[in-house]
Amino acid sequence: MNNAETTSPLDYPALVIRERSADRLAATRHPWIFRSALTEGARVPDHGAVVRVQSERGTAIGVGFYSALSKIACRLVFGAGEEPGTDWIGKRIREAVSMRTLFRIPSNAVRLVNAEGDFFPGLIVDLYHETLVIRPEIRGVELVVPAVQSVLEDIFPGKRIFLKRDERAARIE
Repeated sequence: MNNAETTSPLDYPALVIRERSADRLAATRHPWIFRSALTEGARVPDHGAVVRVQSERGTAIGVGFYSALSKIACRLVFGAGEEPGTDWIGKRIREAVSMRTLFRIPSNAVRLVNAEGDFFPGLIVDLYHETLVIRPEIRGVELVVPAVQSVLEDIFPGKRIFLKRDERAARIE
């Protein structure tokens, strides 16, 4: 099991953002934190790390994936007050897949997980007939691909799984 699935949010490295940016995030609930929102001299976590985001005053903002390369320094997966829990990856994927089955779309090509739209920034999963395609768009998601694959194998036994890495996105992210 991946470390990101089992670690307590308090164990994640802290990413501190400016108070003004924290207020704006609280008002909009937008999942992106731009590099300009980080405080001067903030400790820089490892690229792709799961981080605990907080304001300069210590107010919890949420938990997200950190990028050392992108202008988007962090993509929130959970807001303040939400805790990842032990199977947050499985929970998010199952919720997204469940939403698609509600619509009973008469097609053999369906986007099952749509990144921020399904509260899983950086992850896209498509189903093309008998093949699932996992597309990690950020480093943090690259690190949890084995857990994503395991969940998809449970939900869709017997389907082929193809991992598609976007080299252009990898250079940016």
